[in-house]
Amino acid sequence: EGGFMDQIKIYDVAGSAGVSLATVSRVLNHPEKVKPATRDKVLKIIKDKGYKPNANARGLASRKSTTVAVVVPTLKRASISEMIQGIVDSANEYGYMIRLFVNDSTENEKDVWGNVIASSVDGILLMNNEMSRDVFELIQYTPVPVIFVNGLSKRKAFGSVGINNEKCGYEITKQMIEKGNKKMPFWV
Repeated sequence: EGGFMDQIKIYDVAGSAGVSLATVSRVLNHPEKVKPATRDKVLKIIKDKGYKPNANARGLASRKSTTVAVVVPTLKRASISEMIQGIVDSANEYGYMIRLFVNDSTENEKDVWGNVIASSVDGILLMNNEMSRDVFELIQYTPVPVIFVNGLSKRKAFGSVGINNEKCGYEITKQMIEKGNKKMPFWV
C-alpha cells in the first residue's frame, strides 16, 4: 500500500480536526485532559486516517526513547532467538521498541558497545556470556541501566536474569521421586 511518504502526520490530524498540535498530543498522551467532544472528534480522525504516532518524536517530547538495546553474541543459536522473541513480545506489550546489536567478535566489541551507548536507548539487555575487560569498564560508565540476561553479573551495580540449572535439576528430580519415579536416567 502506501509508502513512508504517504504516512499521515500529526499536523494532518490537527488540521482535519481544527485543533492545535498540542490538543492532538494531549488526546494521545493525556486524554482525560481534553473535552470529551474534542477528544472523540480527534480519535475518530486518527482512526479514519490511520494515524500512528511516531515513537521517535514521542521520545523526544517525553525525553524517553522507549527503546531498549538487546546485545547478543550471535543469532545462530535457537536459544538466543527464542529469548529475543520473548523480549520482543514483552516489549510490544509495554509499548517499547527493541534495537538489536550483534557482538560476535572480540575485535570489534568496543565499537559495538560504543554504538549501543550512542543509540540513545533507555536500557540495555546484555546476553553476552563473555566480554573483555575493556568492554566491562565501558559498561560501568554506561548512562542507562544494564541487565545481564542468561548470565550473572559479578557486580551488584547490574541486575541479572538467568536460570539456576542446578536448582532446577534438583526440583525436577525431587518432584519425580515424590510422584513415585524411582528409576531416572541421568546423563553426565
